Amino acid sequence: MSSTDDNDRKALLLKRAAVLEKLAGVLEELAAMDGSAADQPKSGSPTERATADQQADRPLVESNPLDEELRRLPLGDAICEYLKTCDEQDQSIEDIAGALTRAGRVFQAENPVVSVRSALKKLAAKYDSVVHFGWGRWNLRSNYSEATLDLLLRAQRDHSEKTKVGLERRREKGLPVGQPLKLTAEQYTKYLELRRGGMPKRSAVRAIGLSSTSIYNYENRFDLDSWKPGDPWPPPEKGSQVSPLSPGNIVRFAKASNE
Repeated sequence: MSSTDDNDRKALLLKRAAVLEKLAGVLEELAAMDGSAADQPKSGSPTERATADQQADRPLVESNPLDEELRRLPLGDAICEYLKTCDEQDQSIEDIAGALTRAGRVFQAENPVVSVRSALKKLAAKYDSVVHFGWGRWNLRSNYSEATLDLLLRAQRDHSEKTKVGLERRREKGLPVGQPLKLTAEQYTKYLELRRGGMPKRSAVRAIGLSSTSIYNYENRFDLDSWKPGDPWPPPEKGSQVSPLSPGNIVRFAKASNE
């Protein structure tokens, strides 16, 4: 190698060393700037900084223990857990169903009110701790003092007795009792025709626009077995003092829902 080539090689190495030295200095300056920025106070007002810190520390999903219970427990137990939070504020079926729905509970029935009503009736029949005050209002016995509970139950009994007296007076006068019937004479005549034609009961009920529960309620309330097309509608209620109509050419209903 000639002396000229050796000198060129040394000069190149010196330039490379100088560049590396400058690069190291730049990196040190950048590191110093990052450290000072981290030590400086956060921008924004104190309230904004506190809110940001709270949001950073908050879990992504907040879980309400009561809501978890209302979702997880069997329906009857969930209703009792909710009523424990109501103190002396008696609750309607709609109130209870709404609270469980807001907690995220999924009901088997399409209408949560139907499920809650059924569960409350079972609870009241099985446990003395669940109280029905009438007017569709419910609560737990433990939420009241003895004096308050006695007052409420007495008012409910008085109201019930007055209602029974009023209903009997209407029956004696031959006036309709209860809500207007959804089932008309025309619908029931069509229902009878479908049943005579061999259609299953459930299908015949759907064909006239009612539910199986509705038709069973009418059968339990009215003397439908003695009614025939052309007779007055509605038929007399079972157990009433109205003379039964002569039997017509009717269908005897099987109670099996799958018939």
